[in-house]
Amino acid sequence: MIARPTIGSDASLLSASIQSAVHAPKDAVCCQFPGNDSFCRFFTRHGLGKGQLVYRQFKFPVKNRSMDVIAAARALNRKAVQKNWHHFCDPTLAFIDPGYENLLALWRNKSGSRNMPARSDITPRDLKDILRTVLLFERVSQNPSRYRWRLIGTGLTSILGENTGKTLEESLPPEHIERWTECGDMILEGAQPLRFLGRVHIQGREYLDAENLFVPLANDNGEPSFILGQCRYTPRRSETEDIWENQMASLPGGLL
Repeated sequence: MIARPTIGSDASLLSASIQSAVHAPKDAVCCQFPGNDSFCRFFTRHGLGKGQLVYRQFKFPVKNRSMDVIAAARALNRKAVQKNWHHFCDPTLAFIDPGYENLLALWRNKSGSRNMPARSDITPRDLKDILRTVLLFERVSQNPSRYRWRLIGTGLTSILGENTGKTLEESLPPEHIERWTECGDMILEGAQPLRFLGRVHIQGREYLDAENLFVPLANDNGEPSFILGQCRYTPRRSETEDIWENQMASLPGGLL
């Protein structure tokens, strides 16, 4: 068993050791990891049996991005701890569930040579297999940022409500606005897919845990404006902190 990646100055040594030990399949879900100027190193988590995990790694060319996403995720996660949000960002995409591969592949294919695809590039037909669990929201203003729901899949309305067309301020409890807004800004400014995991804090749904994939989309002028999400909510097996600590353990070291 190979230890989970630690994000830090020893990244190149760690990735070399992983690369010598395992071979990444062509269809692996890749997880971004800082590399040199022209490449990022990618990892994917694969189960070998109960309690056994390895990280598979390969290199993939990336486009220029101004945000240090790893540092931003670390800062957001530390704020989440301070504010007891029970909600964390994982830019390495170390998903527990493999069901996000298709959306990741779609986003990458539609991006082409651009930082991200446009909203108009992705059609309902592209999303037909996951449409019930998809949401779309748009940043309608900046400084401060405000967001509006553009689509909430039928499988999510029991949690998020029938709020298509409403702003976050009109549809969420006030204490949730800061978290959703900061996460939205990070997704758009980071210009890459992000994994978020946490606990649901909506009245009557507190028994659910969430593991979500969010990808950024541009408007027709090429400006990052839309966020497409695939959401998975599962009943919490226990209210004990041990379960939450196990979820946090799926975050690669250095993100907390």
